[in-house]
Amino acid sequence: MRRAFVAAMMAVALAACGDEEEGGAPAERSESPSLAPTAEPTSTPTAEGDPPTATVPRAPTPPPDATGPEEEPGGAGDEEAVRTRVRVVVDGEGITPPRVEIPAFLALRITVRNDLPRRVRVALRGAHRAVRIPARSTRSFDVDGLQRGEYAIDAVGAGRGTLVAG
Repeated sequence: MRRAFVAAMMAVALAACGDEEEGGAPAERSESPSLAPTAEPTSTPTAEGDPPTATVPRAPTPPPDATGPEEEPGGAGDEEAVRTRVRVVVDGEGITPPRVEIPAFLALRITVRNDLPRRVRVALRGAHRAVRIPARSTRSFDVDGLQRGEYAIDAVGAGRGTLVAG
């Protein structure tokens, strides 16, 4: 039984060897497995006239003994949320730009520059956030992701703008 197994393995090994006259150099072997996906996205036509749909292969599962950044010092819990930046200016004309479009559900960092010679209170209606900004200064505040819709940016006594989450 053992001889048959060894003979079968030798046959497989020899069959895998190519002829050098076919112009190919022997392929190099990598001893460590790659964790990056190697397959290219493929395109699958759905029906005549329909645009192709991209299919991206899944990333391979790392070996069970692999360690990631979560296991290293400062690992899990020290990440900062990705935030979409929104910048507006409050001046004698009101809020500029008067309308800002953002993706829905992503966290925001709203930065307001007050160009007025007086303090102003800016509120994001519907998100229950407000900040007081001294004359001729800038302040930022963070807002969790917003559902789809329109939200008023109200610079009390100085103008209004609209934040559109979509």
